[in-house]
Amino acid sequence: LQQHPLQGYELLKRMPGWEAAARMVHEHHERMDGTGYPNALQRDEICLGAKIIAVCDAFFSLTNQRADREYKKSMLRAMSEINKYNGTQFDPKVVEALNKALAADPSIE
Repeated sequence: LQQHPLQGYELLKRMPGWEAAARMVHEHHERMDGTGYPNALQRDEICLGAKIIAVCDAFFSLTNQRADREYKKSMLRAMSEINKYNGTQFDPKVVEALNKALAADPSIE
């Protein structure tokens, strides 16, 4: 499982013009506190695109059924969990943007 950022990076870097996307994919499991992988990057060492992908990936994972679990969380519970890791796992600016976007959507339960 921890190899997929590197595998995605290796694939994308071969495509001309996709260098920025390759970097985002490579860094999307890095964490603000430096405990992520594959390179233990932290804060500003992680590109903004990777920080956005990390929050989106977590939100999608929490709110959708997956092969490794039968249940999914509500959007509010997912946001609660993402906010719990605000500043350690996720970039506060990205979490704030998602909070604002979801708060502005009247269809969110």
